[in-house]
Amino acid sequence: MKAQTWCISAPGTAMDPSKIPSQGMGVEPSSKRLRISGAGGRLVMDIGANFGQSSERYLEAGFKVVAVEPNPVAAQAIRARFADLMSNHKLVLEEKAVWDTPEVKLYINKEDSEWSSCFHSVGSRYDTEADELDVESTSLLAALFKKYGTPWYLKLDTEGADGIILQQLSKLSSKPPFLSFELNSLTYLEQAAAQGYEEFKVVPQSHHKAKHLLDEHGRPLTHAGEFGEDAVGLSGKSWISQGDATSLCRRLCLVHDEHADVQSFATGPPRYVDRDFATLRACFPVESKNDEEWYDIHCRHRTALQESGQAANS
Repeated sequence: MKAQTWCISAPGTAMDPSKIPSQGMGVEPSSKRLRISGAGGRLVMDIGANFGQSSERYLEAGFKVVAVEPNPVAAQAIRARFADLMSNHKLVLEEKAVWDTPEVKLYINKEDSEWSSCFHSVGSRYDTEADELDVESTSLLAALFKKYGTPWYLKLDTEGADGIILQQLSKLSSKPPFLSFELNSLTYLEQAAAQGYEEFKVVPQSHHKAKHLLDEHGRPLTHAGEFGEDAVGLSGKSWISQGDATSLCRRLCLVHDEHADVQSFATGPPRYVDRDFATLRACFPVESKNDEEWYDIHCRHRTALQESGQAANS
């Protein structure tokens, strides 16, 4: 596999991941940091951490973080950037994929590391090239929740595997008060609602730029933004019902198959979408109509307010 080169802060300054500065250098300006009150050392689980661009925001806000990332180049960069925080046990890195078998193939996209996926059709989307790598995997039930406990917030950004993780979450009695996943399938909202997540926000993502972290093409990486009560969706900070969220998703997106998850869509008959530059095979059952925008779905569990009150009184 060809290792990608990255630069921190200064465009055009290529840097090997092993030489990336540690935490405290090249950090996002404070005015743009995550603003969440009452973190109180609560746990955030960042599944699909990439180069740690969201994890660092949670850490700066006072959360403890378990970052899960199977891409070895990205994992190496996380270790280099956050060595001090890892030694203080504020950050734990699991260099694994979350999957339903002990090992899985990861397709590392050569054009954009944020497109890497355990699904070949997703990792090599739009006729781009991807390196194939066997990686170790883990599960929510058998490993992560048992080892670290139930997180306050579970962030999913796995380029297609969010549905598999939601299925694993359904088998757990304890649910994170707050959850987010990528809008790749309408079935994800149904899965979340069936598990007690009753309120939703549809959050645009294109403006969440980690401008201090640039890829080898000079483009800033993206982070997930605020979560929970602080997440700003198309309804502002207000939560909306599953029905309203689904209706909003339908207006914003091309719905190729409303009943398919990413796994079944990837192995099914091809669907095509017209983009500015070509007619291409659709990557997900649900895709944004806007080429330059994509969305995360944030969810609040019915127990969240009760748990917030208990934490405030403890």
